Amino acid sequence: MKKTPKNDTKDVDLKIQPLKEKAIIVTPTGDGKLHLGHVKSIVDCYVHNDSKNLERLTCDGSVLQRNFNYLIRRAIDYKKDEDTNTRWLVIYHSDIEVVESNWLAAMVSIMQYRKFDVMALPMLIKSPSQNTSFSFEKEDMEWEYGAFTTDQLTQIKEQSSSFFDDPHLLYNTGVMVIDMDSKAFKKMVKKSDGIYFRIDEGISPTGKTGMLSEDWYFSKLLRDAGANMKLYCDLTTVHYGGVGWILKNGVAGMCSMPGGWVLPLKPLRRTPHGEGMTYGKQLPEGSVPPKKK
Repeated sequence: MKKTPKNDTKDVDLKIQPLKEKAIIVTPTGDGKLHLGHVKSIVDCYVHNDSKNLERLTCDGSVLQRNFNYLIRRAIDYKKDEDTNTRWLVIYHSDIEVVESNWLAAMVSIMQYRKFDVMALPMLIKSPSQNTSFSFEKEDMEWEYGAFTTDQLTQIKEQSSSFFDDPHLLYNTGVMVIDMDSKAFKKMVKKSDGIYFRIDEGISPTGKTGMLSEDWYFSKLLRDAGANMKLYCDLTTVHYGGVGWILKNGVAGMCSMPGGWVLPLKPLRRTPHGEGMTYGKQLPEGSVPPKKK
């Protein structure tokens, strides 16, 4: 295998491979329901990977942070007590769809090649605001979903970059893959005392009353443990709510199926079901991801 390029924007000759170590996919739900788009993406995982390398855990309940904490603890116990070949922790929310069918194999292949500890996908919040569910923690900013917009994603793509990180970026866990064998994850587990997700209300960095969501709190734990984290911008996510919000290559759009806010790169608009979406399409098997010349 070639040495990992130092420049994240450089083309890589990477072959997407099926999982060789087990991934455990954990899904918290508030009402026990899974969106059909989410189920489709789970089925895609089994199509592109050996089923012996996949395990699923779900947890229902009205308090999501409790579900999150239970699932992370259960995944850790599963790796320790049931299958030590388990390496990849995949947090995957019940109202998210990843359009490209080999998404999990692609994310894991890239993480191994580039030695990332954590990789997440961007997604829109459930509104036409073009704001993502990521934020920043800086002295001059509030904790708010509007802090990381699709305009910033567009700039990333225009630089022919597939990856993004910032020391102050607060990650959403809608689709997040974590290397459980990494030093950072083990350090986080040791320091967190079993509480990985919690809503932290108090004084924001600007000195005003604010709220740190449970996802952002978890990402801060990973960051503080020294995790090499990256936002991967080449896959298409759909966040289902009243309509579908699609995020693709930093471009925001909508689909009118019962719920999904989609990211492709045009102003937000209502589209017929499926327009601008590539259900079942795989990422190319050669260069991952393809780059602009």
